[in-house]
Amino acid sequence: TFDAQKGAINSLFDKQLQKELVDKASPWELGAFMYEKLANRHQMELYTFTDYERSGLSDCTIKKGENGAIYQTVNITGKSAGCDNVHGVRIEVRLYHHSKRIELAYSIKRLPEIAPTGIYVTFPFQLENAKLAFDVQGGTVTSGENQLAGTATEWNTVQNFVTARNAEAQIIIGSDLVPLFQLGDLIHENFQRQKTYEKPHVFSFVMNNYWVTNFKAFQDGEFNWSYYLTSTEDVSNTAATKFGWSSRVPLYARVMPMGKENNKARNYSAFHFDKPNLLMTSCTPSATNGYVLLNVRELDGQATEFSVFDANGNQLTFDVVNALEESINKDVKQISFKAFENKFIRLKQ
Repeated sequence: TFDAQKGAINSLFDKQLQKELVDKASPWELGAFMYEKLANRHQMELYTFTDYERSGLSDCTIKKGENGAIYQTVNITGKSAGCDNVHGVRIEVRLYHHSKRIELAYSIKRLPEIAPTGIYVTFPFQLENAKLAFDVQGGTVTSGENQLAGTATEWNTVQNFVTARNAEAQIIIGSDLVPLFQLGDLIHENFQRQKTYEKPHVFSFVMNNYWVTNFKAFQDGEFNWSYYLTSTEDVSNTAATKFGWSSRVPLYARVMPMGKENNKARNYSAFHFDKPNLLMTSCTPSATNGYVLLNVRELDGQATEFSVFDANGNQLTFDVVNALEESINKDVKQISFKAFENKFIRLKQ
C-alpha cells in the first residue's frame, strides 16, 4: 500500500512469509525520496553531524500505470528541494507478475547547488533480530562484525546486494547504478567507529557534494537509477548473491538471422559445475594460449568439493593457479574449497 502524501510505500506484506516488511514506526517509508542539507561542512571534518535538515517529497500524486505481460507499474511524482520541479521527482514502482520481485526506478533533474546537500532513498525494513550484510569484491560483510578495523562504518560501497537477515528470512535489495549505502540508521550526532544499530534500516546514498576535496562543486542534470528488491525464506549468501548478481548484471541479447535446420541443439554450455554455493566471479582468456581463467568463490562458509563438467557431463581436467597464473596443482579433476575460499582455475578451451 502507498502513502499518497509522502509518495512512498507504507506497507509491503509478504504473503509467502506472512510478514510485514516495512517498519511502521520509522519516520521514513519504503522508497521515500529524502533531500538533506547541511548548515556547514566543518561539522563533518570533526566527525559530527548536528546541524542539518531533512525533507521528503511534497505535492505528491500516485497513479496506476501500465499492466503488461511482465509487470504492472504504479507512478509516483512529487517535488523536492534541489530538483527541477517542472520535471519533478518521478518514481516508477514495478510489480512483477511471475517472479517475487519489485523494482523502483527514479528520475530527477538535479539543480546546481554549491551548498552541502545530499539525496537518499530510504528502506526501513522490519525483520526481528535481523543483521545487515552486503557483498564486496571478495565476499560478504556483516555490518559492524567482520569489517576490517578502521574501514568506513557510516557509508559502505556495495557490489550487488544488501540483505537484512535473521534465522527465518531475508530481505534483499540492490541498485544498478548507486553503490553507496548507509546501514542501520542515518547519522544523527557523531560518526561511529564501531558500527551498531537497533533496526535493519537501509538508506541508499544517491549523491552529495559534502566533501572538500577535488570534486566538482555541484551536481546537476538528469539522473536515472533504480533498485531491485525481493524477500525469501532462504537465508543463505547464495540466494542473496544469485538475486543480486542476476539483477545488476543485465541479460545480454543479440538478434540472429534465421538459420537452416541442422538438428543440432539450440543451446550449448561449454562447461559447468553444479554446486550452488560456488560462484564464478569471472571468466577471462588465460595468459596460456588455448585456456581460460576462472575465478571461483565459495559463498556460504561450507567446505565443498569442486569439479568441472563439459556439455555431456564428462568430468574435465583443470589446473589450480595463483593470481599470476603460477601453477599450484596441475591436471586435477577434483579439489576442495574451504569455507569462503577463493581459487583461480585454468581450464583448456
